[in-house]
Amino acid sequence: MTDWYMLRLTDVSRARIIGNPALTAREPRAIPVTRCTSQVSPVDLLDGDSALCLIGVEPSGTVCLNQDDEFFCPRGWMVAGPEPAQLLLGPQHQHLQALHESAQEIPDDLFVKYTEIVSGIQADTELRRSWNNASRAALAALELQGGADGQWWQQIDSHPYGPVLLAVAARDLTGPDPRHGWSRAAYELLTGPWTAAFGLPPHPEDRPMTEEADHGQH
Repeated sequence: MTDWYMLRLTDVSRARIIGNPALTAREPRAIPVTRCTSQVSPVDLLDGDSALCLIGVEPSGTVCLNQDDEFFCPRGWMVAGPEPAQLLLGPQHQHLQALHESAQEIPDDLFVKYTEIVSGIQADTELRRSWNNASRAALAALELQGGADGQWWQQIDSHPYGPVLLAVAARDLTGPDPRHGWSRAAYELLTGPWTAAFGLPPHPEDRPMTEEADHGQH
């Protein structure tokens, strides 16, 4: 497994390349996709409709930081091989893909139920404020803790279940001492409509509603 990743718009052969320092990182999630292109969103990536090429690279010499605090190898990088572009979505990429595929099979009546729950939240001033704060906190956690491209992740709003996908993408960044307001409670607020409408949580490690109810009785 490679320790370095680089993003390009075209495939490359196994050769030494210089690359763009801004598009090279140790973690795929930390690559600023919008510096490469503004034409590919996270939703496009989930749809498999993407021209992005993520490659694993190894430095040909010493790696240093340039004046913009970007990783740079003066002697260039050796291409180790292609990597799945979905890695740009972060550690939860497999769960996001499964969630996206499940969303496409949801019956219309359940989708209506979901939208009604979200509309109810938006109609309540306090709940709407909490919802908006949770969305901002998830985005801030991705950007400031995960090093992700916040501008790129804002495009997840175009997905019918955008808030749920955003929450799952930032799920690994919640903790007992949450930063930027991204707490477990904020996560559950954004994913709550999905769980309530469909009876199952969006992530397999979340407790289903029946288990949560049983847990609350003890």
